Amino acid sequence: MYGRVAQVYLICELVTGGELLEAVIRRGYYSEAEARLCFQQLLRGIDYLHSRNVVHRDLKLENLLLAAPDDITKVKIADFGLAKRSAAGAMSTVCGTPQYVAPEVIQGTPGLMYGPQG
Repeated sequence: MYGRVAQVYLICELVTGGELLEAVIRRGYYSEAEARLCFQQLLRGIDYLHSRNVVHRDLKLENLLLAAPDDITKVKIADFGLAKRSAAGAMSTVCGTPQYVAPEVIQGTPGLMYGPQG
């Protein structure tokens, strides 16, 4: 049909806890056990992404969201604006938040390649 407009629906999970960075600042600290739980979730999420050849390339506290306020038991990875599929495993684009990027990536050395772990 002529003039018909396609509609696209994007369904997202609602997370109301805000950024992990804000939660840490507000609370002042997390116990070692809580921090370990958070880090384990982050590593499982990264493992999941890498198993599907996706590299986030901008992991930082501001891009980790809590599902509910002050509930560190459910952390979600957000902001995939710089993410890239990396079937070959090597990238060369200098990107990310400067304060968090590995020095070898920032240097932008011609020919330098980095992988998902970079």
